[in-house]
Amino acid sequence: MSNLIELSGLKWISLGLISISSLSVWAQDCNDEVNLLTSSTKEFIIHDDGTATHLPTGLMWKRCIQGIESNNADCNSGTPLALTWQGALEHLDELNSNAGFAGYTDWRLPNPKELTSMIEYGCSKPSINLQVFPNMAEIRVWSSTISENIAGERYLKTWFADYGASEVGNGSSSGTVSFINANRESQSYAVHLVRGAQ
Repeated sequence: MSNLIELSGLKWISLGLISISSLSVWAQDCNDEVNLLTSSTKEFIIHDDGTATHLPTGLMWKRCIQGIESNNADCNSGTPLALTWQGALEHLDELNSNAGFAGYTDWRLPNPKELTSMIEYGCSKPSINLQVFPNMAEIRVWSSTISENIAGERYLKTWFADYGASEVGNGSSSGTVSFINANRESQSYAVHLVRGAQ
């Protein structure tokens, strides 16, 4: 029997390349073999302040992306911020200068390895733990890391995470960390706050 997480009654918000989606009923597909789960709920401490700590990495994450607020821990209120990479960095500077979030003022963009630790490879549609990070389907979030070639030249591309679509036909249903098509000057993606070990 497959583990199925169903969400209902949520709204569809789309902003160009990023969106938060929930159709009236959609379901995440998860493998029922626990040893195939890479980001299980037992690996997190969920705090009352809208954050969650990932025990294997020691990282603290905001449960909702920037622009989305958590009402009863469902992350379905508000509009996601769609920012260029530079805009995301400026947003973080402003956030941390103005009291931060949840009492912390050291929030930053995650690096590709940290983003990879959030992808739940045992699930698809989307490939993220929806109990810890609700309503994250069809989200692309910036990484802190600029792509470089072998000679060390910097590209205009920056790494990002795509947590996957909620249904087949809307793109990939599985998560990935990539720099393909992520032009940091012209693309706009979301901001998933992280703090802690680097």
